[in-house]
Amino acid sequence: MSTKPTIMKRLNWICSTASRQELEDRYDKWAPSYDENVVPDWNVAPQTAAEFFAGHVGHRDCRILDAGAGTGLVGQALYDHGFHNLVAVDLSGRMLEQARQKDVYRELFKGRLDDPYLFEPECFDAVVSVGVFAEAHAGQAEAANLLRFVRPGGIVLFSARSDYGRAFWPEIEGMPVTPVASMEVAVFDSNILELRVMVRDSPG
Repeated sequence: MSTKPTIMKRLNWICSTASRQELEDRYDKWAPSYDENVVPDWNVAPQTAAEFFAGHVGHRDCRILDAGAGTGLVGQALYDHGFHNLVAVDLSGRMLEQARQKDVYRELFKGRLDDPYLFEPECFDAVVSVGVFAEAHAGQAEAANLLRFVRPGGIVLFSARSDYGRAFWPEIEGMPVTPVASMEVAVFDSNILELRVMVRDSPG
C-alpha cells in the first residue's frame, strides 16, 4: 500500500533544512522509523541501482564507497548482489547505527561528503550514491569530492530526481568522468529518479 502522503511530507521536511547541522539533526530524529517510512515507495530505487551497478562491474570483490549510506538500504541491495567489500559514510550517526545493524558494511564512517580529508585519494574502486543529490543535501561540491576517492577507471553511480537533475547533471558532465549508461526509475508513484553509471577518467 502506498504511503505517498506521509512520505512526501517527510521529504519536504528533510529537503527544507537551512544548514548541514539541521539536516544531520533531522536525519538523527528520523533514523529509528526511516526504513518503515520509506521502504514501501522507495526501495525500488536501491534495488534497481544495485542491479544496474552490477551489470557494469564484473568483479564482486571491488571496494565500494556507499556515499550517503543512510540506514544501509543501498548497501543491503549491493550485498545481495554479491558485493561484500562495502564502506559506508553518512552525515548522521543515528542513520549509521541503523545501517550497522544490517551487517553488510566492513567499515562505517560519519562525515560530510564535501570533506576532502574523509578518505585517501583514489582508495575506492567505485562509489555509489543514491538518493543523496537533492535539495539541501548534496550537489556539485560533494560530487567533485567523491570523485577524488575513486581510482581512474573506477565506476561511479549517482542518482538525481528529474527536477534536481536539470541543474545537477550538466555540472557532472564537466567533471572527469565518461558516461556509460543511464536509466530512470519511478519512485513515490510519480517522481522520476535518474541513475547514471560513469567511469572515472584517468588524469591528463
